[in-house]
Amino acid sequence: MLRISLSGVKRWINAVLLTVFFAAPAMGWAEEPRPLIVGVTPSPPFSYEGADGEWTGLTVELWRRIADRLDLEYTLQPYTVRELLAALRAGEADVGAAALVVTAERERFMDFSHSFYSGGLSVATKPAVGSVGQAILQSLFTWPFLIAVGALLAGLMAVGFIIWLAERQRNPEHFGGSVAEGVGSGFWWSAVTMTTVGYGDKYPISRLGKVIGFVWMFSSLLLVSVFTGAVASSLTVSTITPRISSFSDLYGARVGTVAGSQAEAFLRSEGVAHVGFPDTEAGMRAVAEGRLDGFVNDAALLRHLVRETFPGRLVVLENDFQPGFYALGLSAGSPLLTEINLALLEITQSAEWPSLQRRFLGQ
Repeated sequence: MLRISLSGVKRWINAVLLTVFFAAPAMGWAEEPRPLIVGVTPSPPFSYEGADGEWTGLTVELWRRIADRLDLEYTLQPYTVRELLAALRAGEADVGAAALVVTAERERFMDFSHSFYSGGLSVATKPAVGSVGQAILQSLFTWPFLIAVGALLAGLMAVGFIIWLAERQRNPEHFGGSVAEGVGSGFWWSAVTMTTVGYGDKYPISRLGKVIGFVWMFSSLLLVSVFTGAVASSLTVSTITPRISSFSDLYGARVGTVAGSQAEAFLRSEGVAHVGFPDTEAGMRAVAEGRLDGFVNDAALLRHLVRETFPGRLVVLENDFQPGFYALGLSAGSPLLTEINLALLEITQSAEWPSLQRRFLGQ
């Protein structure tokens, strides 16, 4: 009778497992490498979803050419800027093909390829009003102007009511009649006195009424000067320049930028109060609708969106600030860095690269 010991069975199983383990790679049984996860963000003209639903842009097309040269399998994965940086930090994404600017802070937790584009930050804002007539019309339909007019009318009514109280008994000829008629006469007197017209059809005769008139005449000179100066200044500024014409104008203005972006880090370092948006187009729409005075981001992104989405409604300042260098982002310690850099240099030094830049960045 055949006897098989337990220890013999264990030795036989271990031998089989070891044979399979060492023979699997040679026999082609090794696990296939997974496709690379390439993160993209809505950052035109560097990365954005086209009308056909396919992702495109200068950085995306650069990556496609690199992947073709290196025979790399990959999957494009949409993120916000903040999500993409977190994914690269955690190793959940292998490559970032977006509008990523090289910074010291980012270099601490990820790798960058060679730079393929240099640019800077700028501001998108509303253009200056084209004419004085347009400025006047726009000012007439703004809340600050309407509030100022309402306050002025309320002041005239209050003074008219006071002069009626002082004159209604001793001066019924000018301020008599019903309450509505008497207060109306007082309102008329306060208006013509303030504007220094002084028709003379209504005037106080009591001592108190004359004191009120004296005080109101000199107060009116100050009020009219302040009101006229404020309106004239508002019209002049809105006609000559936009709300923001330089970086210094950002202080005290309503400013937005993309949350988690290099622009946000710069604004924070400069002490500029700002509001974060998920993407550039959302922030620029807030400027066009008057909810923001300006939106700060990469100049190339702003100019592309003004040209494609907001022509005539927004402008981008001519002078850029805070220059930056754009590159592909990679998870820290990526074994592909050297090969990607070599392919990137070959592509950016080829005859195709200038035409690819013109296609996405314009002339």
